[in-house]
Amino acid sequence: MKLPPFIAALDAVLVQRHSSGRCWLTFYGLPGWCADYPCGLCVACAIERESLDDTWLVQASLWLASVRGNLDDSLLLEDGKLWLTRRYAPKLEYAVGQTQLNQQLAIARWLATHGESKPETAELTRRWR
Repeated sequence: MKLPPFIAALDAVLVQRHSSGRCWLTFYGLPGWCADYPCGLCVACAIERESLDDTWLVQASLWLASVRGNLDDSLLLEDGKLWLTRRYAPKLEYAVGQTQLNQQLAIARWLATHGESKPETAELTRRWR
């Protein structure tokens, strides 16, 4: 699979391998993959969290579903790893593809930290109860 120009042009994209119809790569150190389908390109970015719980998954899924314009985003739990996937339209303009990919990477990084309780915050909460 040949990478689309908006992915290949990134400074820090590294192709790891090709297997099972996917091109495995890293974006700025974040694991990911892409696959070409008839309805468009699918790009997945890892959401690296220490733990996953049902409540967090439900809240994150509902948040993604509620964001206008993100109808092509979803969460994929596969082999114990959580991915933020996005479908990109075929024949996507270069600038639009880069903007959407940068947005996807930012969302994946945000989801990786959103909802984690910070030790200082948890201690303050306990003191004020």
